[in-house]
Formats: sequence, structure tokens, C-alpha cells
Amino acid sequence: MPQNGPLPPGMVPQGPPSGSMMAMQQQQPYQQQYPPQQQYGQQFGQQQPQQYGQQQYQQPAANYGAAGMQGMPGMVPVMNGMDEHTSAKRVKSEGNQQLLGKNTGTSLLECFDMNQIRVHLEQIQQAAQQTNTASQLPVNPGDDCKVCGLTKLTFEPPCIYCIQCGQRIKRGQIYHCTVPEPGCDFRGFWCHSCLSEHKGDKIPWEGNQLGHVRKADLTKKKNDDEIEEGWVQCDACESWIHQICGLFNKGKNDQNVHYLCPSCLVAGLMNGQREITTVRPQAMLEAKDLPHNNLSRLLEQRMYQKLEEDRYMRAAAVGCNASDMPIPEGLTIRVINNVIKKCEVKPKFYEAFRGDGFAEAFIYRQRVIILFQKLDGVDVALYCMYVQEYGAECAPPNRNVVYLSYIDSVKYFRPEMASATGISLRTFVYHQILQGYLLFVKQLGFETMYIWACPPLAGDDYILYCHPSKQKTPRSDRLRAWYHDMLKKARQEDGSVVHVSTLWDTFFEGGRDHRLEKCSVTQIPYLEGDYWPGEAENLLTQISEAQRNAAAGGNTALGRKAGGNKGKRYGSGPATTDEALLTRLAEILGGNMKEDFMVVHLQEPCSFCRKHVQGAPLFKYIPNGVTGNLINKPIQERRFEGIRLESPGPNVPNGPLQHLQICEECYGVEYGRITSGLKSRLPGNLNLGDLARVDIPPQQVQKDLDPDMGSEFFETRQAFLSLCQGNHYQFDSMRRAKHSSMMVLYHLHNPEAPAFSSTCNFCHVEIEPGTGMRCTVCSDFDMCKNCHAQGMRHEHPMVVSSAAVFCSLVLCVSSAGYSALAAVLLCRVRAVLQLPKVSVFSSLTAAWTADIVRRLGQA
Repeated sequence: MPQNGPLPPGMVPQGPPSGSMMAMQQQQPYQQQYPPQQQYGQQFGQQQPQQYGQQQYQQPAANYGAAGMQGMPGMVPVMNGMDEHTSAKRVKSEGNQQLLGKNTGTSLLECFDMNQIRVHLEQIQQAAQQTNTASQLPVNPGDDCKVCGLTKLTFEPPCIYCIQCGQRIKRGQIYHCTVPEPGCDFRGFWCHSCLSEHKGDKIPWEGNQLGHVRKADLTKKKNDDEIEEGWVQCDACESWIHQICGLFNKGKNDQNVHYLCPSCLVAGLMNGQREITTVRPQAMLEAKDLPHNNLSRLLEQRMYQKLEEDRYMRAAAVGCNASDMPIPEGLTIRVINNVIKKCEVKPKFYEAFRGDGFAEAFIYRQRVIILFQKLDGVDVALYCMYVQEYGAECAPPNRNVVYLSYIDSVKYFRPEMASATGISLRTFVYHQILQGYLLFVKQLGFETMYIWACPPLAGDDYILYCHPSKQKTPRSDRLRAWYHDMLKKARQEDGSVVHVSTLWDTFFEGGRDHRLEKCSVTQIPYLEGDYWPGEAENLLTQISEAQRNAAAGGNTALGRKAGGNKGKRYGSGPATTDEALLTRLAEILGGNMKEDFMVVHLQEPCSFCRKHVQGAPLFKYIPNGVTGNLINKPIQERRFEGIRLESPGPNVPNGPLQHLQICEECYGVEYGRITSGLKSRLPGNLNLGDLARVDIPPQQVQKDLDPDMGSEFFETRQAFLSLCQGNHYQFDSMRRAKHSSMMVLYHLHNPEAPAFSSTCNFCHVEIEPGTGMRCTVCSDFDMCKNCHAQGMRHEHPMVVSSAAVFCSLVLCVSSAGYSALAAVLLCRVRAVLQLPKVSVFSSLTAAWTADIVRRLGQA
């Protein structure tokens, strides 16, 4: 196995969480990733041999298996003073030619025919010719990978985050970190800007008993660590290739299992010694072997139907047969996570509004939808989205609300061509998935979907780790336009969308769709991971401080801004917490970000009470209609109860009113107000006679019959991103995207297999989870129990791997308010120590933490 420690190499926690992020550092791999002539002499302090021969090793290379991974499995160098029994040997009983007839399940290429293997080799070699540099070219003959012809290929540097600002420290940036302490992996990281801005010689840090760390004790570093791709040796021809080039499944690595390189697989097929694997083993199952459910079946059938329709339209446009037009092939859609979760209200918000009956938590269903496309025989993950569904049983304001939490894709879709409507086929397919999902949730009775159109920062990833360099990160306006194009088609083609607004226009004074007399922040849906709940928590801290200052007679600038009369709407006196918070949120959400927060109505909403109407009449204003005298009727500015409805600003529509409709109940209330002599709440100079009655047909709500479907690796998007970072499952090239997708499918089909693995640095044997020893000083040095029992020694103290995990876990989960980050770590710890699964990570409790600590102690 690769020389990884018991904890995964990616995003290993090095310090307690602070703010909304946890400082992470990737462990440095044990530097044994070259073929033997490059590395072994250096590794053991010997002079590097000019040539490697059988005299340098206990047995010839042909006598050892394929456990190579990163380094030389089986081929253990004889060091001065080392007894023969300290080196692990793997002796084959068959000759090289006999191995050509075996399928061992270690490489996906065993399922390929000769043509597919040759295409695989040609594509990698062509890509290598375009990207190779001097550092990647072989120095000595035989040092190169026999597939790509290159040597040193490196992964992305460790993912580490500043513990103060929470921003990722990117490649090449300077940062400062604490010195690792023996037995504990927690470290603190500060970007150069945060450290420079901090005054004083001490920085607060919860990673030690003092609660702070001296600036002088921090180490200055540059994030330029290089982690090389692993190697594997062919048991037949003894050549070395990169694991990724050979589509090697490290999850199936075993000392008694052989590995054949692509060339030997082709040779076995040509001479008739081996046959293609037709019945795939569990480790090689495809995307189509993942279980279907109603949603995935609906989305997949709709996608293929729409693609066929588009094919005929493209053929008609150019005057040819539809069969002559290319069409995307090998597409597979699956729902890989369908579980019940809980959105817990943040403490300050709940404390401020619990008296108003605001719920302490909201139960929702999370679904994770992923799209694969079979490219050159490999199912490649192209598109993934996380959604949250707050059903009819959920408390207001989250009732019947859907939240599009995250969406991500990589640009490998084929063919790269335009659809009949002019957009790319890639965009066409992604839109169809979203449109199909909108139609699905509407049929389940959901009324609104909320979308936060927020592109990631350059270099950051939402779900899929490391995007290709050719894929540009869209600007906010481009991403909004992408969503609006999809919503427009959903309205025209499916009727699933009836109205699109923004969060600011719907819930804040001056908004286009705001018609309520009394505004309250408790009317805005409180969604897991959304922007405004986190911002509200920060604002409540400022508001409470301002209110304390005001009560004490202070007159600070903060008090004037957060607790003064600016947020007041009724009567006199200072603003309430609700009013002050709503005002401050309006300033933020009504600025440059206003259009990023979309409100998609799936049912007809009432403009006054915001209730959605089904099976009842609705009284609508119809622009350019025939009812009354509504043709371009001018809007007059008016106020009611101190609220200015049509205030000047970018939020006010230019021209006539475009959207106003009220339900039957509000129509009756308005009629009563007018007959009793009160002022009408209708905007401008409209009256009730100007509204046309439209009967909204009832909708038959369907029942969701899809069973729960858990996937620990997709429990949160952080958990999946952590899995990819820890195992270097990158998508920055087609070569890596194929291997990463192959391993993702392996984990999905084999959920009990260890997610992260480690290898003994002495005998190179894979260590059973939770049974090895780990160095307390070196970043990644491990020893199996057998070598430990045989008296093998290391220059630094070694501890049981589970004890190292214990140190990291206790500090992490004991920090209140970081259940999502704790869930990511627990996902890893469970894989390492083989602990039982839990169904809801996000609802981490003290009792569950105590149980984990107890189990770790036993381990």
C-alpha cells in the first residue's frame, strides 16, 4: 500500500477548530515513491547504486508480488547490521508466463479488451507529451513509468487553512505553524497576513493548555510540499508504472495477489493465455451497478428522452438523419445518499427568538445526486449536487422548502458540441437534471426552492477535488445567468416553476415582492449551510453588545449602528433585536449580493401573506391584460403603516407593475378594509376591480417512496472532499479523473473497506486498521505489529495508532459548535478503527462523543 500513516494523508487535523474552519495539514508521505534504483539507497542511508541487480536485494524482483504501491514491495534492501528475518519476502510459485493468464482484480484494465487498453495507453502518452517537464523526464534508463514515460509526478500540496481567517493557504503561499508535539497531530496554522496584523507577542490558540502560543515559537514555511504519485510493479515483466497510469486499485492490494501492467494484459490476450473479465468482482463494479430509486430512474429516463429530442432537432437543422448526429453515451445517474438529517439553529439566534416560537432544529432529507459518463471504458464522475428537503411536517418557516446546497462538476463531458438551442450539450444535460429534480419535488408537494449562486474562490473546491486547469471558475453574474436559463426552461417546458424572485425582494422592505405589514427575520427559511444564518449569528453578537452599551449609557458608533432607531418601524423608541437584525441583514443582502440569493416558487404564491395556493382562486394583476383598465397602469408611490413599498433604488422595477396576486383570504380582508373606510394595501392606484380571478387547479401530492440510502463517504460534502483529499483522488486531468472515479465507485460498492490505509515503513505490508504503531515526530512513519514484535526500532518514540487518533479526536469533538467538522474527522476515524456507523453525523452529541472516546480507549 502507499506509505500513508494510520490517519489519512489529506487534511489531517493539526489544531482545534476556530471560527468556521479547522486548520488542516497533509501528512508528508514517507519518501519512497521512486523505482528502487532512484530511492532505496537514499532511503536507508546507503550510497545509491549505479545499477540495481539481484545482489542488492535478497531475491530477484521476479520473485515478489505486486504490493509495490509507493516503493519496492517485496524487494527489501539488505542493510548493514540487519538480520535476514527482518525483511519480508514474497515468493511466487508460478513463472512469469503463467501469470499472464490470471485476472486478480487489482486493475480495472482486466475488464478491457485489447483495443480499449491500447486507447488507454495512447491517451496517457499523448497527454504526457503535452505536459512533461524536465523534472518529470527519467534521468536513468529504466527509471520511467512504462505507460506515460515520466518519473516524478506530484499531487496537489496539503490542504491547510488559516485558523484565524478560515481561508485556505494556497500553493506557494507563506504561512506560520506551531511545532508538532509528540503524540498529538494538532497544529495551528496562520496565514502571513493574519500573523502580521496581530499585535503582541502571543496569539490565542486552543491547541495547548496555555490557550495561546508565542509568535517566536511559530515556524515559517512555504506551502510547496511535493507529494509524489505511487508506483506499482508488474509481476510478469517487472516494469514499474504509476498506479494511476495502470488504473491500480490500492484497495485490493495484498501480498498474495499479483498485478499485471497494461502491456502484459495485452500480451495475455494476444497469445490466448487470459480472457477478459466478463463477470465483474465486487471491486470492479460499474456506476450502473449502483442501486436505482424512483428519483434516479426519473432523472435518467428524462435525460435520455431530452437528448434524443435534441438529436432530432440538430439533425433537422442541418438536414441529415438523426442517426448521423453524435449523442452523449454511457451516462448514468444515481442517488447515492438519501438520509434524514437535522439543521440545528445556532445558539445566539435561538436564544434571541425562542420566545417567538422559533424551532430549535429543523429536520430535513438530504439527497446526493451524481452523474457518471463512461469514457474509454471508465465511469468518470462529472457532476454532483447536494439538496435539502424540508417537508410538510417541518416547522415554519422551513415547511415545504427545498435548498440547493451544493453543485459541482468537472469539464470532461463528451461530445464537446452545442445542442439544438445553442448551449453546450454539457450544460444541456446538467440543466435537464435540475429541471427533472424541480418537477420531482413539486410533485411531492414542495413549494419553494432556495438557491445561493455562489461560485467557489479560485483554487477552492466544493465537492470534486482539484478541477482541471482548462475549466474556468464562473463569475457570480455568469453563474446567476446559468441558473436563470435553467429556471426559464423549467417554467416553459415543464411548468414546474411559476415565479422567481430574490431573498431581498421577498422578505425585506422595498423588495419587489414584499407586501407584508410586519417584517420579521423569523419568516426567512433557516437552512443548513446557507449564508444568512451564519451572518445573523455574527450580527447578533454586535447587536447584543450595542444594547448593553445603550443600557449602560454608552453612545458608541456600534450602538448607533446596531441598536439605534434605524431599524425602528412602529411608534417610537429603540429598535427591537428583530428589527435591528433585519435592518442589518437588509444592508448586506440588498447590496452586491442581492441577486445571488434566489427564491424559486414552485406553487403560486400570494403577494400579501406569502402562502401558496392550490385548488382555490387567486386574484391576479395581469400586465397588458383585458381585465379592467390595467394596460400599463402607472404605479404611484404610496406608504402604509410606516413602510415605504416603492422606495427609489435598484430594487424598484422600471415601468409598470409586473407581478401581484393575492389569495382569496387576503382578497376578503382587503375588501373588508376598503368597505370600512381603511386605506387599501394595493400598490399604486390599483383597486380590487383591477384584479382578475384565476382558479388554480388542485395538485395531487405524490408520496416519496424512495427508501433511505446512506453513504458514509457522501454524508456531507466535506466528508467526500476529505476522502478525495486524503487519498489524492484528484480530477485535474483525465488520467487522474478516471482513476479517482474508479476508486470512488470502489468505496461506494465496498463501504466496509478501509477508506484510508497505511503501510509498514519496514516491511511494506499493509497495516490492519488500528493495529500498527505510529511515530510521534515524523509526519508519516508507521510500523506493523509484526515488525514491532520482531524488535524493529525507529529513532523516535512510537505509539499505538489508535492513541494518536484519540489525541486528535478528543480535542476536535470537544469544541462546541463544530459538529460538521467533527463529522468529517469521525468519518476518517471510523474507517481507521473500524468503528460502527452512525446515521446522523451532523447531530453529534456528548453521549456519542463519550462512546467514541470509550471505544478509542479500548482500541
